[in-house]
Amino acid sequence: MTLTYSAGIPALYALNFIVLFIQYWVDKWLVFRYYRKTAYFTRHLSKSAVDLLPYAVLIHFLFGVVSYSYPYIWKSGVVKDFLGDDSQYFNSQRIGQAHVLVFAGMGALILLLFLFE
Repeated sequence: MTLTYSAGIPALYALNFIVLFIQYWVDKWLVFRYYRKTAYFTRHLSKSAVDLLPYAVLIHFLFGVVSYSYPYIWKSGVVKDFLGDDSQYFNSQRIGQAHVLVFAGMGALILLLFLFE
């Protein structure tokens, strides 16, 4: 969850680093000192985890668009007034801002790189 909301709260990157660092050393200590028998993992487990990563990038990007389009964080002029509808999160005054369109354009470019790698 920290990587999902880290676009709006950058301090979560540091928190995530600390948590993963502690978890690594605790797991390492537990494997060598506490656990007696190793678990049997196959390549299918790691492949399924890697296959989920593009979805994590997409969810991170969508939360980033919602966070960065909030008008009290960054505000720029509306470039396209026809984007969005009359809802709270996807109205034209929020989605049509210049910095949101740049963010969405870069996200689309990264998505194309993922698709055509």
